[in-house]
Amino acid sequence: MEHKAVGLTDVGRKRNHNEDFFVMKEDLGLYVVCDGMGGHAAGEVASEMTANVVVKVIQKNYTHVIDFMAEPNKANRERVKRLLETAIQRACKKVFETSEKDSSKQGMGTTCVVCLMVEDGAFVAHVGDSRCYLYRQNETHQITEDHSLVNEYVKQGVMSKEDAQEHPQANLITRAVGLQPTVQVDTLYSETMDGDVILLCSDGLSEYLREKDITKLITSHALSDLPKISVDLANDRGGKDNITSVLIQTGDPEAEAASDSISKKVEMLKKIPLFKNFNFQEITKILEVIEVHRFGSGELIIEEDSLGEEMYIILSGHVEVTKEKAKIAELKPGSFFGEMSLIDKTPRSATIRSIDDTKMMVIHKRPLFAVLKKESRVAMKLFWALLQTMSKRLRVTGEEIVSLKGLQQEIENNQEVTPSYGTDLSYLDE
Repeated sequence: MEHKAVGLTDVGRKRNHNEDFFVMKEDLGLYVVCDGMGGHAAGEVASEMTANVVVKVIQKNYTHVIDFMAEPNKANRERVKRLLETAIQRACKKVFETSEKDSSKQGMGTTCVVCLMVEDGAFVAHVGDSRCYLYRQNETHQITEDHSLVNEYVKQGVMSKEDAQEHPQANLITRAVGLQPTVQVDTLYSETMDGDVILLCSDGLSEYLREKDITKLITSHALSDLPKISVDLANDRGGKDNITSVLIQTGDPEAEAASDSISKKVEMLKKIPLFKNFNFQEITKILEVIEVHRFGSGELIIEEDSLGEEMYIILSGHVEVTKEKAKIAELKPGSFFGEMSLIDKTPRSATIRSIDDTKMMVIHKRPLFAVLKKESRVAMKLFWALLQTMSKRLRVTGEEIVSLKGLQQEIENNQEVTPSYGTDLSYLDE
């Protein structure tokens, strides 16, 4: 999928020099925004050094990206994510070593957010509170999570998101490139679709623009005008920090979404009880472990009494559910089954076959649990939803048992005793 990009950086209204730095390499699909910090001129050294090292490492190892675009499987996807992490780690080491050698640059560091565009998706890596937003179908979502003190308060439920934005320590970050020899890097991969707009920015912009502001700007102006308009707006609202805005638009905004597009997958997941309370960031993490499988007409999907560790969600097509060869149901798009196999190894209770050509989202237990180990908040939400699902099923089962017992008692109370004649017909008149 083709893309186009525009960007701008500005010193803002309060600072006398610009410590932000950005790089746009359209031939590589690579975009980097860094927001430096430190002593006199040191912040701008850290940000420029980091951006340039990241570009150099990715450019030198771009064969990993080519391999992923040729065969976008899980193994190749993980190699690209490791490449982005390695690039930022190399930058971190270089910035740290430079600050150790030069006393005038001691303590310098930088935030960093990287976006690497591939044919039908985008890889994002980041450290600090420079952000990546995604605009899609008239909504804007923050898809990176700030490495900041106030965001930790929000995650722990100590503070609301609104209060965090006004907190006096809102700009105090918990991770930065170059303050130590290494740093923890967050990476993610997301499919893209026609009309998506990705915004990379420093906190000099995000401090003044909310998601609804970004949506309004994108829907009201041409892409080429957005960097200056967004920077001007941040300046009009205070401009107390350096401001950087880089926007990337994918494909054709007028194209229709396919039945298995990323927006359809998100829509399906949000309708499922297990994921209905997940925000966009959390849904994006789940989507990373989802595979799309295609089944031909009449093809076996799961077999009764077999063991499995997969949950299935129908994207398109229909399936037939049978038990002991008797048809008991027909499921349509949006239906799901197999969710309990994510937590136990009970044999499948029914056989399921596709009726026509069918596309399914498949969630495998092991990759899902690998995400949950790293994302405790996501794990808590998912297991709470599973607990509610199990509780509901037990309650329904209990009500059915009580109802059946009542029916049995009623039958026994009203049962008429009738004579049994066996096979002797001699009592009949001839």
